[in-house]
Amino acid sequence: MSVNVAFEYIEAKVTESGFTQWEAPFNKEDIASTIIDKSFHVSLLSTERESQGNQTLTMRHGFEVSLFFKGYRDTKEDAHELLAIAESVILLLCTYNNDWNSINQVQFSRLELLPFDEQDNQSILVAVVKLDVVLSLCLNN
Repeated sequence: MSVNVAFEYIEAKVTESGFTQWEAPFNKEDIASTIIDKSFHVSLLSTERESQGNQTLTMRHGFEVSLFFKGYRDTKEDAHELLAIAESVILLLCTYNNDWNSINQVQFSRLELLPFDEQDNQSILVAVVKLDVVLSLCLNN
């Protein structure tokens, strides 16, 4: 299924960037404090039909990738560092090759920088990256 290809693609690219995946499917708030620094979580936001013909179905999958980063109480410097890391992850995600042959396009749509927990003083920041992965499926298989 195309959504699995999209998940595998995102997971491979973000792992390649040096992050460790938090694999709980829905609850990223339970991430263990021992692995929170440079960890990530992937959520599927939506799946839509882009186009459909007699032989192919093109689907757009919307994803949210949360990148967790533990700072060291210099929040301005930490935020700049995480934004630079997030930008490099975005560029890696948007640069795909023929190894992922069903992927037509990866489109970046949004980046937000947020505190992980506003009540906690551990200086943990989250870069939330939103993107769409467009894939085509052959209907005659």
